[in-house]
Amino acid sequence: MKPTITDIAKDTGLSLATISKYLNHKSIRPQNARIIEESIQRLGYIPNQIAQGLRSKKTNTVALIIPSLGECLWGNTILPIENCLREKGYTLVVCTNYRDSNRPGGLSDFLFHNQVDGIIAVDVFLSKTLFSYFKEKKIPVVCVDGIYPRLATDLVSSTNFQGAFEAGEHFIRAGHTRIGFIAGPRNSYTTMERTRGFLAALHQAGINVRSEYCLFGDDTAATASELVCQVLSLPEPPTALFFLNYASFLGGFMEILRQNIRIPQDLSVIGFDINEERLAKMREKIDPCNELEPKAFENSDIYFTSSVDELREASFFIVAVPTPIDKFNQPDLKPLLAASRTVGMALKKGDYVVYESTVYPGCTEEDCVPVLEEVSGLKVGIDFKIGYSPERINPGDKVHTLANTVKIVSGCDAETLETVAKVYELVVKPGVHRAPNIKVAEAGKIIENTQRDVNIALMNELSIIFSRIGINTYDVLEAAGTKWNFLKFYPGLVGGHCIGVDPYYLVHKAKELKYHPQMINAGRFVNDSMGGYIAKKIVKKMIGMGKNILGARVLVMGVTFKEDVSDIRNSKVVDIVNELKDFGVDVDVTDPNADSEEVMHEYGFKLIEKPRANYDAVIVAVAHKEYMDLDEGYFRGLTYEHAVLGDIKGIYRGKIHLMKYWSL
Repeated sequence: MKPTITDIAKDTGLSLATISKYLNHKSIRPQNARIIEESIQRLGYIPNQIAQGLRSKKTNTVALIIPSLGECLWGNTILPIENCLREKGYTLVVCTNYRDSNRPGGLSDFLFHNQVDGIIAVDVFLSKTLFSYFKEKKIPVVCVDGIYPRLATDLVSSTNFQGAFEAGEHFIRAGHTRIGFIAGPRNSYTTMERTRGFLAALHQAGINVRSEYCLFGDDTAATASELVCQVLSLPEPPTALFFLNYASFLGGFMEILRQNIRIPQDLSVIGFDINEERLAKMREKIDPCNELEPKAFENSDIYFTSSVDELREASFFIVAVPTPIDKFNQPDLKPLLAASRTVGMALKKGDYVVYESTVYPGCTEEDCVPVLEEVSGLKVGIDFKIGYSPERINPGDKVHTLANTVKIVSGCDAETLETVAKVYELVVKPGVHRAPNIKVAEAGKIIENTQRDVNIALMNELSIIFSRIGINTYDVLEAAGTKWNFLKFYPGLVGGHCIGVDPYYLVHKAKELKYHPQMINAGRFVNDSMGGYIAKKIVKKMIGMGKNILGARVLVMGVTFKEDVSDIRNSKVVDIVNELKDFGVDVDVTDPNADSEEVMHEYGFKLIEKPRANYDAVIVAVAHKEYMDLDEGYFRGLTYEHAVLGDIKGIYRGKIHLMKYWSL
């Protein structure tokens, strides 16, 4: 038997009147309200909304009228409204079919025969009959993106006119003069306002609006695809298209992909970042990573923003954020999950999300997708699609770039895989490799760096052995490299955000599976130890030259994680610096590419602008191009007599005769 209000009274010891007040959302003592609520939860009581409505002439029901469930932007309004109403004790009823509102069994019949306490009308045009009914019954109405002058209603509206006006201005600033738009129904309030705003921007700039560029549809992706095909087949097709709603964009975008239109030269792109300083640089055609020349930004339509509201205009999201490790060498997913939350706030039905960050196999589906679903209220595979395509560029490498390196792509299903593949094929000249699933793509990326890490670790271990033998590692590698199948790896510091980090992600996943990887861990141990090893070798060489270590001065040249880049993340040069300081050495650090303030923020010391001339040792830690042509005379000009030159990368092998020389 279902529990009743009498059961609650017996359970709580409170009067029926008090309980009735609570159930009808009237004011009672907070302590009593808490007792009643706990009893309701304990007994599983469900209020009889119909009976309550008969007594109070209220149903605690609100009708939400939307054009269709098929258009995701309208559909996405349901969940937050429902949650808000539920907190206030109301039930939400969703109504559609506004175009047939007066037919038998249509919207009008429903509202006449089912009493509701309020109406939320989203971008719909209501009949005169319904207007009269609402007015007579004194039913409050809130209109969303729709104006009804005959009815005194509250209005919630987006800045349709201004937003479309700014979109038009954006195209104009980018140099477009043949500009068109694809819209929904002509009688939609949002369509009318956005059309007005967009055309106003074009008129203000003196751009002739050609009727064949301005097409109206019916809020379906299929129609939008047809309209895009129509407009692109014109003798002079537009060079820019504005989609006035999401359904139009989705259909149009897929048609654009089918026609192999290039990105970003032929298609506008939104670049999103939370760092306004970085965005400001990119707007000025400056790459903060120093990977791209200013000319790379030319003839492209990229809009840089930190606004989540503006991010909602996108439908294909690419997430490329750092995946570092913490001080315990465990994966730190905070940047990745934070980015997922941001995308989740902008996510709509029909959208695609592709991750590029290096992660362990399973991370995209097991860690990122739940965040997207929680924040957006959408379901993967049903409402939105997910893919993974790892970043494969090599920082500082001007040869193996994004555009000429095969891209691994994957998706949550076959349709997604093809869509993701087509997007990347627009910019990647050699094409893409279609992985059978997301986990394979994740694993394919992470073993690229793990393989390099293990091989470099072998070279570092060999270097330690050869140092004790008294022979130079680079001489040995030069000899061994004369065989055709010898793999050319070299000793050195292994830092940065890839090789020095990614193996730990694989180790983490392996341990979750109750397997403790021996070789990967061994490689990490060797490579993580090299900074301390190098510092100790330099100290020993200095002692051998009669130097007093306490208070000795050492110049370290280079602090970035590799040559010819500005990136200092996870730089193992810092291990050398810290180890030398532990010996009581006075250390100066210089670097032509690194930012001194960034180094200070990250590692607690600043770079010097100009080296002194009184060093006991110099360590060339990074093989920047600025260092390649330096000779022994230069280093002797910086040092005391009997100084030590540490050449980590073997740049000056065979060129140093008067100083004490050492390299890996």
